[in-house]
Amino acid sequence: MTVRSTAVAVLLVAGSAAAQAPYELQRGQRFLAATFGGSFPTGAGPRFGVVRNRAVVMGSAQAEWVLAAGRYAALSGLVEIPVALVLPSADAPGHECWWRLTTRLRLCSLVDRPHDAVMALGVSPLGLKVSASPASQARFFAALSGGGMYFDRNTPVVAARALNFSSELSVGIDVSSRDGSRVASLGWKYQHWSNAGTAPVNPGLDANLIVVAVRSRR
Repeated sequence: MTVRSTAVAVLLVAGSAAAQAPYELQRGQRFLAATFGGSFPTGAGPRFGVVRNRAVVMGSAQAEWVLAAGRYAALSGLVEIPVALVLPSADAPGHECWWRLTTRLRLCSLVDRPHDAVMALGVSPLGLKVSASPASQARFFAALSGGGMYFDRNTPVVAARALNFSSELSVGIDVSSRDGSRVASLGWKYQHWSNAGTAPVNPGLDANLIVVAVRSRR
């Protein structure tokens, strides 16, 4: 084999290896995603929102853009438009009682149509996501976001508000295609809604959700 043919062979092998290398997150990349999640019971669960007896189904359209990417981690911004359906349990009571977390005072309020589903639409413009191993096809991530949700009636009780503030924590894994154009995600989300004291009572409402998502690079 001549030197020329050897060089050509090396270039072909290197090119093939480069073509098969995992796609790397880079600053300025943008993704659009569709997400879907459903809640699961966890007993007492987190003690922020204290009203139970409900399940939550959520979907959203999400935009993500990479703000910075290094060797070990990448930081992205998130904007999300979520929709939610809050489903009462079959034995949901017509009123809810809870203990105020600061004073331990017991409070009760009626629930509007306690056996009917509640619909909500919102926006979460304040989101940040940290992804580990930006050059890997499988990347663990953690994300925080906040915004607001407008429910079709006062939620979770009559004395609360239809407009609630939203905060959430998500952790999971992203698995991308070889060229990085498609990303599938699986994760857990802790979702909290409350009116932040803008109503006579603020019992809050939380949910633990399993979330799946499909992202497309733009």
